[in-house]
Formats: sequence, C-alpha cells, structure tokens
Amino acid sequence: MEVSLYNSTVCRLCGEENDNGTFLYSSEENNQNLSELINTYLPIKVSDDGHLPRTICPGCTIQLEANVEFLTLIINGQVKYYSIKK
Repeated sequence: MEVSLYNSTVCRLCGEENDNGTFLYSSEENNQNLSELINTYLPIKVSDDGHLPRTICPGCTIQLEANVEFLTLIINGQVKYYSIKK
C-alpha cells in the first residue's frame, strides 16, 4: 500500500502534520514563491514532483523568511566591506 504525501497536510520541510500550511508552488502571497526561496537559501532542493508534500507549516515559513532576511543582511554587509576595500 502506497502512502500519498502529495495531497497531505504534512510539512515538506519538518515533516509535521499541520492543517494551516502554505503551498510551496503558489506565488499569490509573494513575488517569489516559497519553493524558489527554499532552493536558493536552504541546503535542500524541492520540486513539484507529484509525490512529496506541497505545503510548509507556519513555523517553517517563519524560519525560512528569517533565514532569507539574515542571509541577505550578511551578503549586503560583505558587499559593503569589499566596496570599501577597493
């Protein structure tokens, strides 16, 4: 018997069950969809493969957004240092 995770409410990142998840492949809320942020800023790659969950829970969404903000801050700081160095 095959377990279907694709249409489940399991978070694609942490694996926890959550009824309030956000779809990864929808860009309605943001200019950049969540899957693109995950693929850019986290050490995993997600795609709409028809097998794995398509949502992430609110906790992982908050952590993802905080991670993006933090890494953007670091990158901008490094750019400043290198521009001063020149």
